Amino acid sequence: MTPRTGISRITTVGVVGSAALGRGIAESCIRARRTVLLYDTSAERPEPGSTRTT
Repeated sequence: MTPRTGISRITTVGVVGSAALGRGIAESCIRARRTVLLYDTSAERPEPGSTRTT
């Protein structure tokens, strides 16, 4: 955060693991209007460009 404004300079967040915790972190970042890169090694893959979590 910048000292005077309190605005974060973080624009992109990487999340490893899309289980409950990873999805929650990703959703919070999306709601904060950040770009999210979600990585998981499981065979189930989310839809490309999806911003909705279940």
